[in-house]
Amino acid sequence: MKYKSIMLFLALAIVGGVFNGCKKEQDKTDQAPTGLKDNEVADKIRNFKNQGNSGFKSGEEVDIEEALWYITTTANYTYSDLTAENEKTWTDEFFINISLTNTKVSLTEVYAKYELLIENLRTSYAARSEENKQFLTVSLEPVSMDNDNLICKASAVFTYSPVQIANICNFNSIDYWSFWWLNQGGICDGPNFGTNLESDAAEEIQKRIMRCKGVLPSNYYYEPASIKYIFDPTDHLYPIGSGTPNNYGYSYFYWNCSEYPGFDGCISPNYLNLYLYRIQEYIYTDVGNNGFRPIGEALINIDLWGKDGLNPNGYQLYYHQARVNYGFVRQRPDPRDTLD
Repeated sequence: MKYKSIMLFLALAIVGGVFNGCKKEQDKTDQAPTGLKDNEVADKIRNFKNQGNSGFKSGEEVDIEEALWYITTTANYTYSDLTAENEKTWTDEFFINISLTNTKVSLTEVYAKYELLIENLRTSYAARSEENKQFLTVSLEPVSMDNDNLICKASAVFTYSPVQIANICNFNSIDYWSFWWLNQGGICDGPNFGTNLESDAAEEIQKRIMRCKGVLPSNYYYEPASIKYIFDPTDHLYPIGSGTPNNYGYSYFYWNCSEYPGFDGCISPNYLNLYLYRIQEYIYTDVGNNGFRPIGEALINIDLWGKDGLNPNGYQLYYHQARVNYGFVRQRPDPRDTLD
């Protein structure tokens, strides 16, 4: 992603760690005024909604960070439902254009974009036919800005509860899964070979993580705080800082290279469980203890997918990438609304 000027980059940096798809670092998007207690957040959201319905005074403005916080936190506070098992999730993305005045946003504009966000959430929710579907969370990432407009990508995560299956938190001992569905996805070896062609190892690991992360009562919701990425598994070695390149559990996330022995995109049950347990360990452990999770935040969800490519020496690479959402778990004193 390229920015038009240094000033644009600095302006976006104020928002807090803008996503840059061209770099490998894990970016952080801070969207919340810090240090607020649950009841203080609830009061701010109630006042914002009440004033939005009655009309804000002319000239009332907030900075960009607070504007994004109001939009996303109000949506999550009002509609988020954490009571379902999260094995099956889908993410819908859309763009929201926020008008600026000298890098400030009028509260009238903030409320209008909150209502636009809810309209988009309703559309995404209604378009799916799954039963027991629920809205989990939404976050905003700034992607570009000029003098008058800030364009943000909204990522809304929905979930539904399918029929429970065996091996809910791990892999069985007989099925090998393809690392990515484009690489002849599904079960690629074992007694059940050919019976599942609509999934892959990355999706199956993701499902087991989400299925077994637990659920919260309906009076809790997530306040998104951080969006972090895994682009290159070799940046996340296991154990940290040791080992030489190989195709046998070199990193927390799956990585295979044709330069080394054992190159294969069909992952055995042993390594499926190895990477499942390692990823869980990594994303749940905080950065102060050599993990990935920001201190004080909770895992919201993980999106895991496969990639292939060539390394600088021309060797074939198979690997997994991930997007991980973290946030604060908040208690909501008010009954939630539904998107129905």
